[in-house]
Amino acid sequence: MFVVRSLILLVLLLAAACASLSSTEQQPLGQLPPEFTDARGFVRSPSDSNEYRSLKLDNGLEVLLIQSDSPRAGVALDLRVGSADNPLEYPGLAHFLEHMLFLGTQKYPQPDSYQAFIRVNGGSYNATTGLDHTNYFFSIDADKLPEAMDRLAQFFLAPLFTRTYVDRELEIIEAEYRRSLDNESRALYFAATRLYNQQHPASRFSSGNRETLLAQGRAALYMALKDFYQRYYRTGRMRLVVVGKQPLEQLQRFTIDTFGKIASQPLLPLPPRPHLYNRDALPVMVEIKSKSERYSLDYSFPLPDQSGNIYSKPTAYVAYLLGHESPGTLLSWLRQRNWAKSLAAGASSIGDSYAMHVRIGLTREGNRHINAIHSALFAYINLIRDQALAQSWRYAEMAQIGETGFTWSESSRPLALARSLARMMHYVPTEQVFRAASSLFSGFVPEQTQKILDALCPENVAVKRIAPDVATDMVEPFYGAHYRLVQLEPDFAAQASPDVAGLRLPPPNPYIPEAPGIGKVSSARPSLVAHPGIYAWHYPDASFMTPKASISISISLPEIVENPANRLLLSIYQRAIQRRFEEDFYTARLSDFAFNLYPHSRGITLRTAGYDTTIVPLFSDMLEQVVAWDLSLETFERFRTELEISINNEQTSSAVNRLYRRMAANRLAHQLVYERRKEAVSGLSYNDWMELRRKLTDNPSERTLLVHGEIDATSMRQLVERVGGMFAAPLIQVDPPRILPLAGPELLSEPVRHEQKNQVLALVYGNLAQNHRNRLLVSLAANYLGGPFFHYMRTENKLGYQASVIHYDLLDHPALLFLVESSAYQPHQIKQYFNLFFASMRQQQLDADTFAQLKQALTASLREPPLKLGDETSRVWHELFRRNYEFDTKRQLLGELEKLDIGNLRLFLKQLLDPNNEKNHLWAYSGEAL
Repeated sequence: MFVVRSLILLVLLLAAACASLSSTEQQPLGQLPPEFTDARGFVRSPSDSNEYRSLKLDNGLEVLLIQSDSPRAGVALDLRVGSADNPLEYPGLAHFLEHMLFLGTQKYPQPDSYQAFIRVNGGSYNATTGLDHTNYFFSIDADKLPEAMDRLAQFFLAPLFTRTYVDRELEIIEAEYRRSLDNESRALYFAATRLYNQQHPASRFSSGNRETLLAQGRAALYMALKDFYQRYYRTGRMRLVVVGKQPLEQLQRFTIDTFGKIASQPLLPLPPRPHLYNRDALPVMVEIKSKSERYSLDYSFPLPDQSGNIYSKPTAYVAYLLGHESPGTLLSWLRQRNWAKSLAAGASSIGDSYAMHVRIGLTREGNRHINAIHSALFAYINLIRDQALAQSWRYAEMAQIGETGFTWSESSRPLALARSLARMMHYVPTEQVFRAASSLFSGFVPEQTQKILDALCPENVAVKRIAPDVATDMVEPFYGAHYRLVQLEPDFAAQASPDVAGLRLPPPNPYIPEAPGIGKVSSARPSLVAHPGIYAWHYPDASFMTPKASISISISLPEIVENPANRLLLSIYQRAIQRRFEEDFYTARLSDFAFNLYPHSRGITLRTAGYDTTIVPLFSDMLEQVVAWDLSLETFERFRTELEISINNEQTSSAVNRLYRRMAANRLAHQLVYERRKEAVSGLSYNDWMELRRKLTDNPSERTLLVHGEIDATSMRQLVERVGGMFAAPLIQVDPPRILPLAGPELLSEPVRHEQKNQVLALVYGNLAQNHRNRLLVSLAANYLGGPFFHYMRTENKLGYQASVIHYDLLDHPALLFLVESSAYQPHQIKQYFNLFFASMRQQQLDADTFAQLKQALTASLREPPLKLGDETSRVWHELFRRNYEFDTKRQLLGELEKLDIGNLRLFLKQLLDPNNEKNHLWAYSGEAL
């Protein structure tokens, strides 16, 4: 795949243009349809109903204000400074500073003040420290936006940097570091930095730990922390995006009254950096030994400066050609030989260093043919080099698809919108952020593309190979990954000569929509369309003002629910057909047609979405392939092996993730834990598949179809007739797996993995009646207890990096989950702190103001309308799963919430915190026995 189609992948798409644009002459922007530019000069989609205003405060802070219809607000402040700017003597300082700003300000001195306010008001918050950017963000009930903005602004006005919490947060940084030791991806990433110029800051340990931060002593660390803050946390490095439902004038006043108080200071330059890659050392390869069974080849080609190409996007064009998946392309050629599972291409940058990347996910077999894969890659690059400039119609196709997608782009959630745009504002004028961040292309510039293609040569590449069987001679000092550096010969790609005669560039895309439009349907409630072979629901919906639709079908059998081995067989089948779809329908996916085939607890589901002009025939063609239930012996064995590897690799994931899987298997009837699935998948045979295939074809099943969006009644009837005719077996209803009751207090242990660095303890408070009242009480309790639990476990007692309380819902059965992950304490020790926390909360009385805030926030959340067609599809799909054909669960919840008073929540909390109420408890852990 090429990785530049979606706004969600904004960072990866635009990193190839993310350097200072002031120093490079821009290419002409090209003409846009007049409807793409509003009265304020913003380039924006005609379907975008938001209002925008850009301003620069007196202190120099650049701001984008967005008035949205959403009842939720989102705010992000992005600083163009990050871990690559750490002082040499303080690895991790930027990350440590990010943590410290959450621990109290002069105006709000309590270390949990910000977090508690956000949680009680139904919001979320966090911050991230990257190499070049640090981003602080929150979402919240829009009515609480000004108060939340004031709290965040204080981070940049008057943080306390309390010495006590400096010492405590050091332990949290250490816990976060030790937590990452269980993350193999982290180790593989840092081993791969050996490919970088070792004088570049990106090659250094960036996240920090106790040892690196304290290397100069505590007093020196404290001074360095304040110095870094004063030197780099200046308004000239900041970009702020505020999304709220209030009018722009009000949002502007909120911003001036809060962030406008930050002092203006001269902008100090960042230290100069060398180029990310030492070009004199290329070509080079790092081979990294993986603990899991994973195989991959990553090629990184340093590129010339791309800062002037942000609108013409030549890197996107080249990535499109490299990552295409249609027949004849490189990935198709590799898959035919069972050498690769995936291929992704895209550009990125670190500072002003740019590179094109090609990542190939290999199979076991592909790992045996590394030299042939090298050769095939460069043969395909040569093919692109020979044809890409002369055949620029593919660029025109991308531009056409991008313009259509921009015309009918759907809304983004306020927080996601704020985060992505705040980062982009560093690189383009605010009015152009959507143009830069979208798939709008200003025009083909052959010279730009030629320079990129010239860089894609064997003499100019850094290769990363990951496999469990590579020879190594060095160990990465912070994460322990074993690796070796290999100096490649300039002709390393000529050491094998595979037959590449079948390689070809992608053909024209037949799925590009022609002038899609709306107005074909009027909105109506979902209704059942009678047919003896299928439960078919038609939901015409014009409310999203988009010429798109979604079609989903679920096929369920009792044999799947009650037989875990059959679920594994269906997973093998799903992998095989999904892979086939990825090649056969890849060009449709490029044209905004989305599809996903996935197994579930009762059977298998096919979900699709796309423009209404193409979705019906595409869905029908895909479903016909699915219900053929056809697998060859060779294909079955190939994908059984893939599934077996995937299950085995679960053991290299974090203790938290493994514990979640075990808890789900413990609560759901007919589910297999890891050990049983590993044993079962190794024993599956092709004869087992053929037996299941007979049942899938002949036995009664439930088939539920949902058609939502711009599909009229005539098209719906034609689709139902075609789909219904694909099934001859009787139509029944199949119930989901049962939730097993708790006979508490129960204990559940996830075995400690070899070299596991962290322990986990979780308490599930379950066995609650499956009703709306309990679902609401669990949500209210999670928001009430989440902030204090985090503060007590993490900030005050330094148990570990992760400490959370969440609404833990399995198949609409409400439960509450408390979880702590620790590198320093065993589960039985953590449990003592659980008991102390519950005892302290028993001494506190929920007050009326807090209850009102909790209730208001939950009400706002339930009233939040779906932003996209897919959101509403998912809501109705879940209602069909519940067999609620009134489709009014949210209305029911709001009605029940209105009835709840403070006494109801106080009683729930009393029962929850009662030390004698253990019948509802499941203690799950990984570590020493409780």
